[in-house]
Amino acid sequence: MATQFVHTNDLEIAMATQMLILQEGSRTYPLAPGLSLDLTSYGIDTTTQELLSEFAALNGMPLLEWIGHGNLVDFKITRFSEYNEKMKPGTKINVLFGEQLSTPSTNADELAQQLKDIGYPIRAVTVQYLLDHGELFLQALQQLMQAVARRISTEAFAKANQEAKKFISDRKASGESTDPLLLAESIMGKRFRNRGPYAQYYLVPTFFGVTIRIFQHQQVLFVKVPEKAISDQQITDMWKAISDPTRYRILQIIAHNETTRAVDIVAELNLSAPTISHHLDTLRHAGMIHIEPSGRSKYYSINHNAIRQLQMILDGLILK
Repeated sequence: MATQFVHTNDLEIAMATQMLILQEGSRTYPLAPGLSLDLTSYGIDTTTQELLSEFAALNGMPLLEWIGHGNLVDFKITRFSEYNEKMKPGTKINVLFGEQLSTPSTNADELAQQLKDIGYPIRAVTVQYLLDHGELFLQALQQLMQAVARRISTEAFAKANQEAKKFISDRKASGESTDPLLLAESIMGKRFRNRGPYAQYYLVPTFFGVTIRIFQHQQVLFVKVPEKAISDQQITDMWKAISDPTRYRILQIIAHNETTRAVDIVAELNLSAPTISHHLDTLRHAGMIHIEPSGRSKYYSINHNAIRQLQMILDGLILK
């Protein structure tokens, strides 16, 4: 099955909104031009803002997960809250967290435990609210996207459309879409542990977000374009990350195994779990590794694109 390329203003708005939501967490994400960090300025009520903060703290992506569950070609913001409206409340929550539960419970405490078991320690009271008022939450997300859309200029959308069309055209011309998984792996610079099979493969260029892979019953790859040259700060962050002997050894272990868990690295190096977790966070924030959840485990792999960029930088320092 070939990759289906999709790019629309509605998907760009959704990505811009998701990046805004993630700012509530501990990481910094790029914001689309014209957007501000204050969620209250978008007309979001206190309850919704608290829910979004909880998702952000877990690095959850409710908007993209929900959109990735459906047909991206037909996605419209004005109909966002109507999608899958006949879906059971527990199933809706499961979709918001990546559709990783085979049989999501309808009991708040049990569902909260199920989500905790797969790496999302969300509060039972939050789960209860989503079970009882999930439609209101989706409506609030729709209103937030509409507010975001009003702040992005027509010039910004025009530039995004131009860059996305070129990105799609270049990949179609090169024949890269013949193998969807290999195409996605090439773009992300990693080998995927979760390899499907998937009912459909979508590739969505985005000018307002970052490269993110969503895999449920179908694979959706949001790809940041245009790819800008790596900054001096990013370069120094990567060198600092691998200058530590322990982190360098961790990179070697991950590279040797293609994908590995933190518990395996703990066993290999005979260091404490918190110490290994700290080093993995440093490597991830420097862009040196990828993380991919699978059930209760998280698997780490090398960001080959980052390594190639460092190699090119070193090659440029060699006198010809």
